[in-house]
Amino acid sequence: MPAEDNFVFAVELGSSKVVATAGRKDPDGSIHVLGYAEKDATPFISKGKIFNVDKMTNTIQMMREDMEKKLDKTISQVYVCHGGMGIHSVQHIVERNYSEQNKITDDVISSIVSENASSVKDNKEIIQVVQQEYKVGTQSLLDVIGVESDNLQGKFLNLICAPEIRRRIHDCFAKANLPIAGIELSTLQVSKLMLSDMEKQSGCVFVDMGAATTTVAVFSQNLLRHLVVLPLGGMNITKDLESLNISTAEAEELKLRYGIPQEDEIAEGETLTLRDGRTIEMERYYELVIARVEEILCNVAHQIEMSGSSKDNLIGGIIVTGRAANLKNIDKAIKEYTKFEKVSYVKIVKQNVRSGGHFNRNGEYNVVLSMIESATENCCGGSKDKGSGDIFQGKTVETATADNSTEMPTEEKVPEIVEEEKPKKPNKVGGFFKKVSKVIGKIVNEDE
Repeated sequence: MPAEDNFVFAVELGSSKVVATAGRKDPDGSIHVLGYAEKDATPFISKGKIFNVDKMTNTIQMMREDMEKKLDKTISQVYVCHGGMGIHSVQHIVERNYSEQNKITDDVISSIVSENASSVKDNKEIIQVVQQEYKVGTQSLLDVIGVESDNLQGKFLNLICAPEIRRRIHDCFAKANLPIAGIELSTLQVSKLMLSDMEKQSGCVFVDMGAATTTVAVFSQNLLRHLVVLPLGGMNITKDLESLNISTAEAEELKLRYGIPQEDEIAEGETLTLRDGRTIEMERYYELVIARVEEILCNVAHQIEMSGSSKDNLIGGIIVTGRAANLKNIDKAIKEYTKFEKVSYVKIVKQNVRSGGHFNRNGEYNVVLSMIESATENCCGGSKDKGSGDIFQGKTVETATADNSTEMPTEEKVPEIVEEEKPKKPNKVGGFFKKVSKVIGKIVNEDE
């Protein structure tokens, strides 16, 4: 098959935008980007959940038609990644006891797997099952076929969500007449390229800080052990800054410019100037930002505790990605509130990416690139009748190179949590950050 007739079409449904990429994996292992596009998702997605099926469907159709025109090829199917508030993991154990030694067979394992699949409540749906170890007597094993025992425990990590999350996704693509070849959680998909086997084996926390949600995934012994999507992200900080009577654009600009100031470096009476000439005290800016950052990171720390792990057995430390992780001094904040000394930052996927210019500079295409890397089915449906156009829609792009740096950026620019509260002025207790005495409440509302 000619190379031009073999490509993957991947779409990520993000909390702030929808991104799509057509590309293929070349023989040398690099990812060859053939075309890309992005659309604002705020008119139909909120915190990763689709709330307007018609608008989402129209967006899919437009992105597909535009890509087909520019590639001069039809698109027959798509790989989809998503997040969504309320998605979280639940551990479940299925046990078998026998009166005598019994050989464990495929049928025994199949019955355990089936029982686990029926364990979820009626108002929830299992979207993925991560098999943990089997316990035979006092031994924990990954493969127990052929082992004889009178007792067997199957441990499962079920990733669950409200049924409408996946149903709406399938409805939108079905209405757009675009079959789904594969569907995955965005954070788990991108972790395949951003985390090394050594990091997952020794134990690490992968924190994906997005615009409206923050996903916390804990890995140990090369298995996912805990996952939750927190309904908090960079947009919350921006909205808090809007209370200064400024626009969203200016609030975002202030957030990226000043990040999280160090409290001991704020001079008494120091001010910052707004676009309209007004001035506000830097102390006021700091209070708004740190209150929300504190809420996000305290919830991240609580989720690590809920996973049953700690910094002592998560040798790989905390690995952060996502655009909201670009906040200046976010590394210091993470260390302060999680008590982890090892914090690293991954901005873009490690694989070499071939494109026509500036591309994925801020990591916005990490997820779709990871889908192209792991996809197994061709999404090309054949040639179109009409000629092609500029596949990059007039955008300037450049070849992306792998960035394996583990240092936090110096510039740029989070359960248990039931609802978002208006940030409150934290108490001063000294140190780099203002401490809090609030108790973290329950995160994932079971009805969300």
